[in-house]
Amino acid sequence: MTERREMGQNEKSWELPLVSVITPAYNAERYLEEVIESLQAQDYPNVEHIVTDDGSKDGTLSVTKKYDGEIRWDLHENMDEARTVNKGFLMGRGEILASINADDPLPTEGLDDLLIRRFPLLPPDMLVEKLRGYDVLLLLSSFERRHREIPARRGHPC
Repeated sequence: MTERREMGQNEKSWELPLVSVITPAYNAERYLEEVIESLQAQDYPNVEHIVTDDGSKDGTLSVTKKYDGEIRWDLHENMDEARTVNKGFLMGRGEILASINADDPLPTEGLDDLLIRRFPLLPPDMLVEKLRGYDVLLLLSSFERRHREIPARRGHPC
């Protein structure tokens, strides 16, 4: 069973690159709304949020549908977190891809701080960054994501 809701082109037109933030979710009903709200409150203006629901058995889909039209989402049978993140990366339209767990809301300036101040100083193809104590983002260039699937490390989705 696969269900998908697409959102139109990001209405904000900015010169900053579009960032596609993927949130893999499995039984994340308790936390997901806070993460969605934290991404909508970001100072960084050009963000696309994609929630990939890995076959949740709780009310995760209800929370996701509450934001229908504001986020993109996908529901699929359980296939593990690494594949769920990869599926979201393939759905993303951004020049920069990020993954944030369903229980790790970002501070309002989180993406802005990472992308404007730190990202230019780091390798452009991949970055795993700690932001205020959270393992928050895995960023890849769009070339990288279009030409190979991201390998999963044992015990960790990135």
